[in-house]
Amino acid sequence: TKRVFTPFPFPIPPLLVLLQLLSVSIFGSVPHCACKPRSLCSEESLIKIFIVLMVLGSLFAPLKFWGNTQEQEPQRGRMQEIDLGIHTIRSHGGGLASKHKHDWIILVILVAIEIGLQLISPFYRYVGKDMMTDLKYPFNDNTIPVWSVPIYAVLLPIIIFVCFYVKRTCVYDLHHSILGLLFTVLITGIITDSIKLATGRPRPNFYWRCFPDGKELFDALGGVVCHGEPGEVKEGHKSFPSGHTSWSFAGLGFLSLYLSGKLKAFNREGHVAKLCIVFAPLLAACLVGISRVDDYWHHWQDVFAGGLIGLFVAAFCYRQFYPNPYHEEGWGPYAYFIAAQERGQQQNGDALRTGGATMGGFSGDQSLTPSMDSGQARLKELGYKQELKRDLSVFSNFAISFSIISVLTGITTTYNTGLRFGGTVTLVYGWFVAGVFTMCVGLSMAEICSSYPTSGGLYYWSAMLAGPRWAPLASWLTGWFNIVGQWAVTASVDFSLAQLIQVIVLLSTGGKNGGGYQGSDYVVIGIHGGILFIHALLNSLPISVLSFIGQLAALWNLLGVLVLMILIPVVSTERATTKFVFTNFNTDNGLGITSYAYIFVLGLLMSQYTITGYDASAHMTEETIDADKNGPRGIISAIGISILFGWGYILGISYAVTDIPYLLSETNNSGGYAIAEIFYLAFKSRFGSGTGGIVCLGIVAVAVFFCGMSSVTSNSRMAYAFSRDGAMPFSPLWHKVNSREVPVNAVWLSASISFCMALTSLGSIVAFQAMVSIATIGLYIAYAIPIFLRVTLSRKTFVAGPFSLGRYGKVVGWVAVIWVATISVLFSLPVAYPITAETLNYTPVAVAGLLAIILSYWLISARHWFTGPVSNILS
Repeated sequence: TKRVFTPFPFPIPPLLVLLQLLSVSIFGSVPHCACKPRSLCSEESLIKIFIVLMVLGSLFAPLKFWGNTQEQEPQRGRMQEIDLGIHTIRSHGGGLASKHKHDWIILVILVAIEIGLQLISPFYRYVGKDMMTDLKYPFNDNTIPVWSVPIYAVLLPIIIFVCFYVKRTCVYDLHHSILGLLFTVLITGIITDSIKLATGRPRPNFYWRCFPDGKELFDALGGVVCHGEPGEVKEGHKSFPSGHTSWSFAGLGFLSLYLSGKLKAFNREGHVAKLCIVFAPLLAACLVGISRVDDYWHHWQDVFAGGLIGLFVAAFCYRQFYPNPYHEEGWGPYAYFIAAQERGQQQNGDALRTGGATMGGFSGDQSLTPSMDSGQARLKELGYKQELKRDLSVFSNFAISFSIISVLTGITTTYNTGLRFGGTVTLVYGWFVAGVFTMCVGLSMAEICSSYPTSGGLYYWSAMLAGPRWAPLASWLTGWFNIVGQWAVTASVDFSLAQLIQVIVLLSTGGKNGGGYQGSDYVVIGIHGGILFIHALLNSLPISVLSFIGQLAALWNLLGVLVLMILIPVVSTERATTKFVFTNFNTDNGLGITSYAYIFVLGLLMSQYTITGYDASAHMTEETIDADKNGPRGIISAIGISILFGWGYILGISYAVTDIPYLLSETNNSGGYAIAEIFYLAFKSRFGSGTGGIVCLGIVAVAVFFCGMSSVTSNSRMAYAFSRDGAMPFSPLWHKVNSREVPVNAVWLSASISFCMALTSLGSIVAFQAMVSIATIGLYIAYAIPIFLRVTLSRKTFVAGPFSLGRYGKVVGWVAVIWVATISVLFSLPVAYPITAETLNYTPVAVAGLLAIILSYWLISARHWFTGPVSNILS
């Protein structure tokens, strides 16, 4: 079909009108305004008018309503049968990246240019005494923090691109969407910052930037002589255009065009509901622009210009990779259709040469002989038959681990610990310290998982790596530390959810200071038991249902973090300064500890407790497609994305922290639950009611529920595998699977034991905390044993799977082992002085007690009959 495209993607008539309005607005007012009544000519009215024009222009831009973009009706039925699953990252990713390597090099250069522009000082336009009258608007904090812009304008679209890749498995779409988005935001940023530097227009709050104490000072010509902070004065000359707005319209405008094509919003079928999704990013960008005027950081003309720049660049960059959204092929990039057409021609040629017809993408007998899944083949080599249904994708495998890590769960429930020991400094920097070393642990585990993809996971690895002599003992120790640690994780997660529900009820009924209902310990344990019962029921369902719930949980965690990290600081009327967030070190813990280093390491417990449980990807490998590749991917991606999103969540919440002692006080409305009090106060101070904060706690509660559910899933698979090798009492009972191929007995066993562990809280909260401490230390000991064996006894004999660290495997492994040894000591240190029965840290007692029980059981009985993993494939 012949096509005629003009290189200009925007409709000319409305564009000219907008440009004329813009050119007039730069000079400060609209001349010859004859509007009646006069209020219509006010800046407030103009703001509303330009927002409407901006939205309309952004919507009409891609549509074929004007004569500058003409395209003949495409031929119907072109490429009707296209196999999307053949263009994966593995199959085509390398070649595609190589083909576009120069584009990525240019992208790096653009990043360097943007950094350079940030370092250059702007042109200091003359600002006289008379001009300052219009520049005395209040110097408010940023409504939209600058660090949040890349998150919603770049990271959020990329997450959506990845979701479409998981659904369609088209690497062309993933690559070109990310490349186009990055070029869009960087080109927009460079244009915006270049104009900022050249124009040097002062912001509406320039007076208070220049004279923070209110004492005016002018030179002989009447020009300002600023004595404010140099950085604030420098930023004061960067009003035109608005960078927040241009970046927002660039990233979210690109996303809107992308969604228009993917959803086929303009395919003439009249599904107007699709427009709600397409308009959402543009509406968000408009709201960002309005906030810049509302907080007096920009004039309305600055926002108007920024929006135009972002939309222009987004449209141009999008059209480099994709057809117009209304086109029949607007759902995919040009490169994909070219590759699909070439593949079709090649298949036709092969068929002609061989004289055979093609069937489903295969010729001859290939269509009748599907290859065995690589994970299933490896499982057979390791001596096990396939009993569980292998139905999990790489995303589902990742989702389970990511849901167990659940930054919303870990950070929310242990935020008090971070605030008490070091405050925001420990939270912000300690998260990365723990994250980097945890990634080393995860990388080493992923390498071993690639070689031994079984549900037994850690204990099976230890047996294989220890050699025949030490295999039974190594497997025994690792397995019991792992399974008891997992039970402790489930107990702590669901108990934390029960406590959170109790706090939600307390705040909903008036708060602690308003006569709210505060449940007893028996009420909390009852809620805990009910949650476990629901989790056991859900885990008795087929793995396909759990896969869907796991994916939903992962998306809930991702979106929940994004919503809360932006919403809470935006809603709060009192926000912490950036200096406070990044430099405030809290030593007022009331526990007799004053050493900065000691306080910092105690505060690391929050981060380390949160980033745990990612061994679930290993335990789900017998149910994962291509587990020798996708299991390691699940581990690494779960850790990496958790680190990134967790840090964003910590930053967003910490900007709402202004009074640490009050947040930790048991006399506040939430009874000392810091994050609950932050959410509640944020909405109450803004709207006079804390209902919005309670709703936000509900978002967290759902995430904690998903975390507990995934924990039971992982527990049951570990119990199934451990009992399959005869390591548990009544093993034949626990490794049975039902007609749905689910180890249902192991599911209910895990839920029951976790409930029994939580019952200790009724007798002594100290005993329960000791039990829960195994969740961190016990699990990490189980992580470290096979890694230690890999870098010692098996350093020369270990055979890596598809995922390998190569020559760096030993170095990363030793770093992981040393880190686990370090945190095992750190988290066993006293947390209060003087040391009494109530303040003693019982973690070493609990871990040592567990070790004594495991070894005693081994010496008395197990060493006579437990031989390690046993093959269940009959000859």
